[in-house]
Parts: sequence; structure tokens; C-alpha cells
Amino acid sequence: KSSDVLFPEIPCSYTADWDSRGAYEACVEQAINGLVSAHVLSDGSASKFEHSALRAYDDLHSDDAEATELRELAASHGVTPIPPAPHVRKELVELGRALMFDKVLSGNLNISCMTCHPAQLGTDDDRHLSRGEGGFGVGKDRFGGPLHVRNAQPLFNLHEMSNHSVFWSSRIRLLPDGTFDSEAEEDITPEMYDTFEFGVVSALGLFPVASPTEMLGEFGTNPVANLGINPDNVLPQIWAALMARLGAIPEYRAMFEAAYPGQSFDDMNFGHATNAMAGFMISEFESRESPWQQFLRGDDTALSYRQMRGAKAFFNNGCVNCHSGPMLSDFDHHDTGLPQIGPSKDDPADQQDFGPREDRGFELVSGDPADRYKFRTAPLNNIGLTAPYGHAGQFARIEDFVNHYDDPVNALLNYNIVEAVDDPLLWAGPFGDPNDILGHLDPLTQVDVVPEIFDFLKALDDPDARTLEHTIPPRVPSGLPIHD
Repeated sequence: KSSDVLFPEIPCSYTADWDSRGAYEACVEQAINGLVSAHVLSDGSASKFEHSALRAYDDLHSDDAEATELRELAASHGVTPIPPAPHVRKELVELGRALMFDKVLSGNLNISCMTCHPAQLGTDDDRHLSRGEGGFGVGKDRFGGPLHVRNAQPLFNLHEMSNHSVFWSSRIRLLPDGTFDSEAEEDITPEMYDTFEFGVVSALGLFPVASPTEMLGEFGTNPVANLGINPDNVLPQIWAALMARLGAIPEYRAMFEAAYPGQSFDDMNFGHATNAMAGFMISEFESRESPWQQFLRGDDTALSYRQMRGAKAFFNNGCVNCHSGPMLSDFDHHDTGLPQIGPSKDDPADQQDFGPREDRGFELVSGDPADRYKFRTAPLNNIGLTAPYGHAGQFARIEDFVNHYDDPVNALLNYNIVEAVDDPLLWAGPFGDPNDILGHLDPLTQVDVVPEIFDFLKALDDPDARTLEHTIPPRVPSGLPIHD
């Protein structure tokens, strides 16, 4: 009997009513109260006991047919196991590792790519909005420096994005005809495209280094930033200046030539650097060992009963309208009714004044007013490790974020930033006009949120993604400090 398996010492015998989970939960509560009263269990261990007992019940009541049915339901929405990342040659990975952690790519030599994507924090920085160049520290402890206008996204499984897009507004995307669409237009030369081995991911590093608030620094603070005096040709000049910096370091010249056999560093361009950075991220931040991924690959025991129920609700209650495919993202753009908070995106000169808040999202890329306030659907892998949530980090807690979609209209109109955001700096207003946001609301946004969906979301976290310190090099070729 399951009672003998679960509770050999407790005065709660098996009955047919145990087929009802509610009756079982009442039995567990009775058992725990008795064991605590008898000093068999401490108050601190009671919650762990309850969790184990309920998990055991769920496992006993799941079956192979139900698992098969769930996999078929997932596959009908294109949700299949994330494929393995491609092999990346060691020399390219090591070059990319050095570049990602080296502050030499920033105008004022004070920030690296990984400052906003720290490996020890799950490759996002746990902040609503990152603090850019000129700041000090990591994650929530970072202070000083300008605020970015969008939340730092994690870097997991980028190999599955190589044929789609990157950034919240798909500033770099692959079009159906196989060509790149990018805000850089002709600045990305054919010679740079020829170096790209990982699709749009290879271009990911081209833009943060040219952003004054992210890595470049403001005009007048360093020679690379001063290249902005000629805005018609600023990106190629910045990229060339950074390659010149790297070329002045003999160790980097050797690493580039080892990563690209048969090529001289003098014949390379900044695309060789960003391609190596992509190779590092794809190789080192592959994440395919979550319970959900194990279940999709055939392990019927990977999910609890409640997680399986939550997965079914995810697919049947509307979440999959946007969160489909292996990455649980359609890589399309939607206005989901999220509030506008933080600095302005439209006018860089006003980014710090919190003056009317406006981030038009995908419209800034497409030029189509119909795309206003639309942002790319975020993949959900390791979602429990990558708070806060939303394109501007509008929610500190996943419960608040998911519940927003149960009634997005009322959620937006009643949004309380003091309750949703734990950074007081962002509490100031004014904010964007909620009625304007609702005027573009995607009808697919509203879903039926049930408690089991949160159980399913927990199954998307890969325990191996919690410990990524091993990806941090002991030093970088420039000799600059890795840590602040």
C-alpha cells in the first residue's frame, strides 16, 4: 500500500479517498501535526517532509500513458527536446572566453560583456535594469553608472537562436530568405558576414561595445567614444579601434590566429572577435538538463504529477500561444500589456531623466507603428534563475509576472511599481500611458493561470545552470581585473 511506502509510522491508513489528492493532503497535514507534537519532526523539517510526501503521491499517480500523451501534446506545438549545441573548436572558445570577460572592449576599460551577464548569477545580473559603464560591483550590488533601458537577458542555448533573432526588439534577425536584418545595415560588411559561424549570435557582440551607456562611454571620456563625432561612420570606426587595441596585445594576436588557422590577425575584422564570443557562449552556456528536458527525452520520472498537470495547463490554457517550440518561444513580437518603466529608449539624451517613458519596442526596428510596444517572446529555459521578468524587469517575482497574463488589462491599469519592483530608483514617474499600451495589446496575451503552471515552470530550471563559475577565466590577456 502507498501508505506503507510513504508513512510507515503515522496513524493515517490508506482509504479509497486517497484517490482524491485533497483527502491525501489532509492526511499528510494530520500526520505532520502528530509527528511535530511527538517531537519526531522539527518545525524546520516539517515543510520538507510535506514536500516529499506530496511529491511521492504525485509520482505514484502518474503513468506511462499520461506521459506519452503530454509529449504528444507538446510536440503538436513544436515543443521538442532542445538539440545539442554544435561542437566549437577549443581555440575559438578560449578566445571568446577571454573577450567576453575582458574590459579591454569597453571605451574606458571598466566593464566587460559578462559584467551584465555574470556567470555566477545565471548569465543575467538579477537587476531590473543593468548599470552600465562607470559602475562598480556585480548584480544587485552594482552601483553607479547609467541605467540600461532594457533587462539583461540570459545567454542559455543561444545555438537555438542562431536562425531567429537576438535582443528584445530583434535588432538582429535572420529573414526568411536567409539574409540578416540589422540596425547596422551596410556597416556589417560582406567580409564580416563571412566570418560568422553561428548565425545572428555571431553578430550579438557588435552593438553593446558601441553603446555609450553600456560599454563605450560618453563622448569626451575616451578616444574610442570620441569617434562618435562622425555619426555617419561611427560603428566601423569603433570596431576598427577595438581591433587595434586587441592587436596591440601579443597574446590576443596569437589567440586570434590560433582560433582562425591560416589567417593573419592583420587581415581580420571585429566580426572575428564577435564570432569567437558567440562560440564561447554557445559552447559554455548550453543548458539541457532541466527536468522538462529530461522528460521530453523520454524520462517518465523526471516530472512530478503536479508538474505534468501544469504542463498540460500551459499548453491548453493559452501560454503556448507565444511560448512554443523547443525554446518555448515563437521568436515573434507581442504587446503583452507590460507597463513602461525606467529610462526612455527613444531619445538617448533623455535616458536618465525619466521623462515620458517610451520604449516602442519592435517598431524601432520595423518602422511600422503597428509594432509599437511589441517585444520578442522570451525563452523560458531556467526562468526560475533569471529574475526579474519583462523587457524592463517590470516584475521581481515570477508569481506576479505570470499572474499579469491572467488579466493583462486590469493588471496594467492597477500596476503598483512599489510592490512589483524592489529597486526604489525605478519607483519615480511619470511612466508610459497605459491606455496607449492597451491600444496595441495582443489578443493572444490573456491566459488562464492555474497554480500548477508554477509547478511546471520550476521544471524548466537546469540545476547545472546554478554553478557556472567554472566558465570564468583566471585572467585575461589585457591584464585588466576581471572582477570589480
